[in-house]
Amino acid sequence: MNQSSFWTSARLAVFFAVFVTAVANITMFEKLFAWQVESGSSLTYVVSLILVQALLLTWIFTFLSCHKGYRYVLALLLLVTAISSYRRAQIIFL
Repeated sequence: MNQSSFWTSARLAVFFAVFVTAVANITMFEKLFAWQVESGSSLTYVVSLILVQALLLTWIFTFLSCHKGYRYVLALLLLVTAISSYRRAQIIFL
């Protein structure tokens, strides 16, 4: 039987987009929820913005992961995103 890798290009792109949307945008989410509370607008706008950003990033990263060599670029971007988010969290919580 031929076992394929769990981290296919599509899964890698989706994981990376969700990770970047959830972790790297802490400041954007804070400002977005503050705006939503102040303006009294519907939460639908906030949810749709988060969904559109995740889908757009998935689309972009899918094109980037089509070639095997670009996986290393995505891994490097993921590492940089994690490090910058960690440093931002240190600044916020300390």
